[in-house]
Amino acid sequence: MRADRDPCYVSDMTRAETIAQIAANAERLDDAQLAGIAALTEALLGPTVFSTLSHDDRAALDAALDRLDGGEGLPGEQVFARLDGRIAAAKSRA
Repeated sequence: MRADRDPCYVSDMTRAETIAQIAANAERLDDAQLAGIAALTEALLGPTVFSTLSHDDRAALDAALDRLDGGEGLPGEQVFARLDGRIAAAKSRA
């Protein structure tokens, strides 16, 4: 991967190649899928959730992250295991 690429995206395509690939794939999508892609691109261009938070909410979030960085809270693995258990229990009741 090139150093100037976002690490979240593993493709090494250029911008022009990426646009061409999207256009080529768009021809094969049904109307609902194409509408979904349009909505996704619109959402990507909009404000982030963080940017819409009030100053107080941002400060509270930053403080919570500082506490987590300081060792407070539960390990992520434990949280996800508990969530998985609750989801499984809810599915079994449905």
